[in-house]
Amino acid sequence: MSWGAPTMLWLLLLIPAVLVLWFLKIRRTEKVVSSTVLWRRALQDERVRSPFQRLLKNLVLLLQLIAVLLAVLALASPESGSQKFTSRLNLILIDTSASMNSVESDGTTRFELARSTLEDVIEEISGERGMLIQFGSRAQSLTPVTSDLSLLREMVAGLSAGSGTSNFNDALELALSIAKQDAVVPMPTSDEAAGSEDEVLQQQIDARIFVVTDGAFPKWSGGPIPVPVLTRSVGEASGNSGIVALAARREFSEQGDLRVVVEIRNTGDEVISGELELHLDGEPIEDPQPRTLEGGERWTRSFSLEGSGTHRISAHWNPDGGDALSLDDDAWLIASRPREIRVARVGEKNILLDDALAVIPSVTVESLELDEVDPETAVDEFDVIVWDRVVPEILPPGPGHLVIGARPLQFWPDEIEMVEQPLLVAWKRDDPVLRYSRLGAIDGTVLESYPLPPGPGISAMAQCREGALIARFSGHDVRGIAIAFDVLSSPWPLTPSFPFFIEASLRDLARIGGGIESGIRSGDLIEVAAGAGARRATLTEPGGVGEREVSMMPGGFLRSPAGDQLGIYAMKWQIGEGDAERWIEKLVPVNLLSPAESSIEPKPAIAGITGGQEREAAGIWGNARRELWKWFLAAAVVLMLMEWIAFHRR
Repeated sequence: MSWGAPTMLWLLLLIPAVLVLWFLKIRRTEKVVSSTVLWRRALQDERVRSPFQRLLKNLVLLLQLIAVLLAVLALASPESGSQKFTSRLNLILIDTSASMNSVESDGTTRFELARSTLEDVIEEISGERGMLIQFGSRAQSLTPVTSDLSLLREMVAGLSAGSGTSNFNDALELALSIAKQDAVVPMPTSDEAAGSEDEVLQQQIDARIFVVTDGAFPKWSGGPIPVPVLTRSVGEASGNSGIVALAARREFSEQGDLRVVVEIRNTGDEVISGELELHLDGEPIEDPQPRTLEGGERWTRSFSLEGSGTHRISAHWNPDGGDALSLDDDAWLIASRPREIRVARVGEKNILLDDALAVIPSVTVESLELDEVDPETAVDEFDVIVWDRVVPEILPPGPGHLVIGARPLQFWPDEIEMVEQPLLVAWKRDDPVLRYSRLGAIDGTVLESYPLPPGPGISAMAQCREGALIARFSGHDVRGIAIAFDVLSSPWPLTPSFPFFIEASLRDLARIGGGIESGIRSGDLIEVAAGAGARRATLTEPGGVGEREVSMMPGGFLRSPAGDQLGIYAMKWQIGEGDAERWIEKLVPVNLLSPAESSIEPKPAIAGITGGQEREAAGIWGNARRELWKWFLAAAVVLMLMEWIAFHRR
């Protein structure tokens, strides 16, 4: 037993005080008698009795002393178990992702089942320590490590499922870090203590991880787990269909027409029929498109929109009779005309490069000679400078640089050996510049190249064995993309991927998007570059409700997390003063668009998890710590009641 407030034990001095008061309470009454002869025998008996014998026979005083003792011990907060050797730690992970909103056949949601399962888990770990961690769009601890499990119950009662994806890996890593910090040196058993008095036992983890989930998330990507992982799978419904992709891109036309693609997926095994509805600025684009999807089937629908204004595009999948998860039946997209990119093209005439620049919408190109570029004013005149087979010794800071067939000496000062027909070995397919480009046209077809070696501030985008054929460079306020060969010495400019690459490079270097906002997910950061002149900013949730102030970051950046509600958020900020004051608005869609969340079939185990075994050895770990002051106080109250009854029955 240990004491939470041992200083209270000083109050045990109240026991002598009670005794003193009891002795002072005794008063003899004087009586006049004719003779003391008859009282001598009584006086002799009184002298034989000691004060302690009198106390033992006085039930009232005994009850008072025991009651005071128990009350003082209650104030000292007694606890069972050891403060050094604590009870087992139970880390409870609860899934609050979008799939937990699935509706079962009886009308209850999957998260309601999870809440009931959580109550059972908390009851199961009674007498031990626990901690609650939720994982939805992000992982976070909801309670501290505590032996007061009522705190966990209160938190569970207020939980609800969100509309984001499941961030299980972060939640499990958080739980493992807490379990490792909780590692203790176990108490040796009596046999071990007798056999090795000087041996120091290693720290060990005595913890369990409970995961209450439906398993709708990617497999665990980490290594072996040193503690047991106990999965409590919830739900039975498996049939669902929804929108898993909504994307758009600008066509190479004067009007900047849009090509929009929607993908519907049946993630279950049963046949599902429904209709796809498409809306442009709230008006139907075309009649609803009916479709029957077999189990596991995908349906991709593509359509074009004319014009280049700002549009709100929405897609709604309406399955016959509804389905288990409604959050994936809607998706939104914002298409707006991006601001114009000012480009300077420096170098000799290049018809293929000029043609690629000409078909890119919202780009203004000015052709210059090398000596016509003013390094002092370049940042004010141009967003991007394209250097075609020529490059100055020092690139002007400020604008982005696309260097083709030349070597920026600031980053590659040494001579580079020429390589003929280099073979492409890798390229970053997830790079924003290469996302829509196919580089097969430069694989072994470039007549002459000068592969760029690695170095500080250099990141290879496409590589051959000898170095980088395409690389990013940045440093000292200079940034750009370098192509290590003359594009005219390859068939690349004759393929559709070349203008895609040029457009993506210009927008990346100018830090201007293509005007397509395909959306973020619930819980992600909404980020807007409002500019240095921006002042007050607000964020409005879908439907025009829930407006809140947004703090202005240095440099005019606005950042605020998206809420759980899916739809179109409006970020507004104020610029100018007086008569020139005005508000600028940027619309940001928040979608689910997750095949993993749409696949709602419960999984009994978590893929990739190999947890440790539970400890069953007795006497190694301390007993569960329990607070005992309530019992001591209750016993003191009972004794005081008994003392009152005994006093009045004398």
